[in-house]
Amino acid sequence: MKTVPQMNQEFILYSDEGCADVGWYYNLSLMNRQTGEATVVSECDQSPESLSISEHYAAWSARPYPGAGSKDIFYRDLLAGVTFHIESTGPANQFIASTEANKLKVTRPSSTPTISWVTAS
Repeated sequence: MKTVPQMNQEFILYSDEGCADVGWYYNLSLMNRQTGEATVVSECDQSPESLSISEHYAAWSARPYPGAGSKDIFYRDLLAGVTFHIESTGPANQFIASTEANKLKVTRPSSTPTISWVTAS
């Protein structure tokens, strides 16, 4: 499923059809708006969604491998240029990522949501 691109003042986070040979898979790329240089931040993840970007983080959820029953959280520290993975523990524990200023918010929609913040220094 294609997603709506998200952007901040410096980057655009978007999915593209770089994995056309495997059906519904998409690369997730981060493009520098000034230089036009694009970096694939997540190769061929299935159904990336919940894209979010702030000054410090880009975040999304996606299946970590083909056939996975749940989606995990992936986030990229834009200042360090490093991508991290937060593993889900199963279909009942789906996570949603969002960003705000220098924070990454991870929530689990359920009867008792879990909310965690990762704050940039």
